[in-house]
Amino acid sequence: MNELYGSLGFEEYMGLSAASEVPGQLRERKDLIMEYADEIGEEMPEAMELLVDYGLSVLTDSAVCQSGAFTTYLVSYEEPVIYLCLVCGYQDILNFLHEFGHFYGYYVSGIDAVSDTSLDVEEIMSQANELLFTPYFESYMDAPTYSAVKKAQMFSSLYSIVSGCIYDEFQRYVYDNDVESVEDINRIFSEISASYGVDQSYYSVPIEFAWVDVSHTFEVPLYFISYATSQLPALEIFTKSLGDREKAVEIYNAVVHSDPQSTFLQVLEDCDLSSPFEEETVKTLMEGVRDFIGMEE
Repeated sequence: MNELYGSLGFEEYMGLSAASEVPGQLRERKDLIMEYADEIGEEMPEAMELLVDYGLSVLTDSAVCQSGAFTTYLVSYEEPVIYLCLVCGYQDILNFLHEFGHFYGYYVSGIDAVSDTSLDVEEIMSQANELLFTPYFESYMDAPTYSAVKKAQMFSSLYSIVSGCIYDEFQRYVYDNDVESVEDINRIFSEISASYGVDQSYYSVPIEFAWVDVSHTFEVPLYFISYATSQLPALEIFTKSLGDREKAVEIYNAVVHSDPQSTFLQVLEDCDLSSPFEEETVKTLMEGVRDFIGMEE
């Protein structure tokens, strides 16, 4: 996080701080969210209306709410439901849109999305939904604040790639080896994290304890790598949108409507997206990210 704040000018820093602290943003910007949904296509507003009309979400800022967010599918009712613990500021909008990307996928494919869709494909739906909304912040933010939010969102996207790899390597090590104590687990996480260039300066708790905050480690082991593999196609959709927004939205909807039984790489091929496992893909995407936030190489 220090790297992000170090790249901001004073006005950007103050703007980002203010935008991160204003409560009620999800409620106040609901018309803007619906405007975005209308742009994506007729099915997304339908899904949004379903969510609102039938109360298929728990959006709470209660002091005792479980932190985080998730989307689940109630098989008996054949409906998806969103849970979101609000954190304040513009991030509530992005967190909601991330989960609504999952909701949208369930709305389109129903139970097939739950039983068959690859986690890597599901996360494209959520992460690309966040990214495609990002330019909408410009409509109500001043220039320095919007500049800072753009940088923060790109930093978050890139960190999800790195953290996905960190936690996957960490989990695989713990499950594949005879680790004798929690102290060993703490040390292993600290060493692996630091090997990716993510040291104590990033974490708000001692680095050796940071892994405990990731519930996936306990509830859905080996899920976390999907945040990395899916973020690259999501970024590709977004960077395409900077040159041809309509085409990028078309590709996003193609991912959402892809055959749930298709493999991750088959979906990418069918939707004219690049493999995230090719070095050239990463280089090209980084050029797009730098152009978007105005950063020189």
